Amino acid sequence: MKKTVDRDYIKIAAIDIGSNAVKYKQYRLKHTSLRGHPIELDTFSRISIRLATDVLELGEISEKTSSKLIHELKRIIKKAKKRKVEWIGICATSAMRGAKNSAEVCNLIEETTDIKVNVISGIQEAYYLKYTNLSCIESKPTCPLIVDVGGGSTEVLVNSDEVLFDSFDLGAVRCLENKDYRVEWDRLYEWLEKVNHLPVEMLVGIGGNIRSLMKLLNKKKGYPVDKQELKNLLIELEKLSIEEKINQLGLAEDRADVIVPAGKIFLEILDKTSINSVCALEWSLSDAIAFDYYLNNIELFYDYKIA
Repeated sequence: MKKTVDRDYIKIAAIDIGSNAVKYKQYRLKHTSLRGHPIELDTFSRISIRLATDVLELGEISEKTSSKLIHELKRIIKKAKKRKVEWIGICATSAMRGAKNSAEVCNLIEETTDIKVNVISGIQEAYYLKYTNLSCIESKPTCPLIVDVGGGSTEVLVNSDEVLFDSFDLGAVRCLENKDYRVEWDRLYEWLEKVNHLPVEMLVGIGGNIRSLMKLLNKKKGYPVDKQELKNLLIELEKLSIEEKINQLGLAEDRADVIVPAGKIFLEILDKTSINSVCALEWSLSDAIAFDYYLNNIELFYDYKIA
């Protein structure tokens, strides 16, 4: 007979070393008998460190950027330990995958923080989209296309009779720096041809750029807009300078320059499919990492004893 331990939750955290920023999310991992989703967001912070520019221009992460990254990770991990966070997972994505000195930087992070960095592949990143919590979508689609546009890559997943997923080197910073190559666009178009034979009803967008676009359209998370609304917004945004996007729209500096390139990736996917609506969710790679930890550590909440 299973006997529950005497606590309702533990604290865990996930750090996503992305191409455009570092995201820290702290969670309450709730007792499995409680209602609702088992992971509950407790704290979120975003640190503006753009690894992608270094990697796209230099082929590696510069010493200056590496030092800043390690300093910030050390700071937030120290805070997390003070908050009695029991587990911290660190993952890194496109920029770290592409850096020639990736192993060196990751080793420095591990030596400084005593936490291993998991540099995940694009395919693994796409696979994690299967964990996306769709419950807050106003009209939940039975077959959504989930798209995560990051700084260096774009991941896609659709769950029909079978789960189809892939990753493409087409990110917002990559497009901004004109490092998006035709071969990757062609690979994406070929993948989307498969989607056109499936009953896909809606594009579900993941990431800060699509959430910012929905906010500019005065749409709540989980509420869809049609393709034309998104297209019209991008036309208006292209007319504004980066300074105007910051001062008039309140966008952060490292969001203002990539929001249009990111929006164009979403729009291109809509144009190449028969999908006419898109919504944005809070769900992110950090959430997937935390949920994966939950799935592999459910026994933390139980004592296995014979009654």
